[in-house]
Amino acid sequence: MPVSKLQNQVAKHIENYLSKKILVAVSGGRDSVVLLHLLTQILPVEQLIVVHVNHQLRGDESDADAKLVSKLAEFYGCIYIEHVCDVSQSSEKEKVSIETAARKARHQFFAQVQAKYKAAAVLLAHHADDQAETILFNLLRGSVGLKGMNLMQKIQVDVDGELLDLNLLRPLLKVRRCVIKDYQKHHHLAYAEDSSNNELIYTRNRLRHEAIPLLVDVMQRDVVNKILDSYDLACEELAEEDDLHVYLDKDDRLVISELIKLSQLEQRKIIKLYLQDQGVVNLSAKLILAAVDLLTNLEKPSINLPKNAKLRRKEKRVWVEKN
Repeated sequence: MPVSKLQNQVAKHIENYLSKKILVAVSGGRDSVVLLHLLTQILPVEQLIVVHVNHQLRGDESDADAKLVSKLAEFYGCIYIEHVCDVSQSSEKEKVSIETAARKARHQFFAQVQAKYKAAAVLLAHHADDQAETILFNLLRGSVGLKGMNLMQKIQVDVDGELLDLNLLRPLLKVRRCVIKDYQKHHHLAYAEDSSNNELIYTRNRLRHEAIPLLVDVMQRDVVNKILDSYDLACEELAEEDDLHVYLDKDDRLVISELIKLSQLEQRKIIKLYLQDQGVVNLSAKLILAAVDLLTNLEKPSINLPKNAKLRRKEKRVWVEKN
């Protein structure tokens, strides 16, 4: 992909933010450094706020990353805001994985800065190869169908008991890693190598360095493009599904008598759409099948959903009950 075409593609994704402040999450790695450079070619630097999270996971290497990002922001003339946190300590204290603790720390920090500066969104440097890894990871973990990252994602983040909005935008999500490498080389952009990206103790790294290359060798083709094509087709099929509201009553409850007319595959699709519409996250194939069973299993009036919610059945209706 030519340099100008890549710039035009990113510009198209941020066309709604051309007059607004945006945050750019820069780790110091190649992808985020390229994203920052692209944005400086498209937007006035006064609109860009560079944010960086030092997770303190790699000692001097983490500090060096922060220093690099700080210098880049200064070079471009952007505001720079850094957050230092002990992710290992948070992981132990909250009894969650390092990855989960790190993501929570980033989201809380981004949400606070977005609110403070009234920024429109936080731009992340996830690209097409990251997307393929995410789709494969979720599929092997038991997700319902093909589940990847969204180009635009709106979430709420709990920061000390206060819910803050966080708007995430991934303008490189359709761009392959090789294109980003070519852009970095073309512009001679300095970036930091994260040594942890090569550590095979992390599942995502093993998918990237072992599983996907093995699949390429076995299939003798670029499996990343095939995964992405399948995901795009699945998204198109989902968009063409019957209107969810056909199966809802005036109180937004699913009508069982309408659902049982459908095949089980169609029931799974409608229930998945309904749960997503109700804000239920972390949907698995097991959970969807349990929800379908609830339609006809009269001995079971409810099933548990994530975040202490329940899917209840009563009086020939099914609905989400949140605590």
